[in-house]
Amino acid sequence: MDAASISMMKLESIQNSWALGMAKNIKEVAEQRGQAMVEMIEQSTAMLERSVNPHIGGNIDIRL
Repeated sequence: MDAASISMMKLESIQNSWALGMAKNIKEVAEQRGQAMVEMIEQSTAMLERSVNPHIGGNIDIRL
């Protein structure tokens, strides 16, 4: 093999490693955004429930 072939193979290897690293980062960011969206939806659902039924869950009646 000549030097040009070896150089091209190394360049391809570096490009593949970089692309794989970027794909992993994109996946992690997408997962974090998805989790944040789920939390936001849960919070807004809870707030909506409290606004529709504000009297539910505010008091505890105990009789002995």
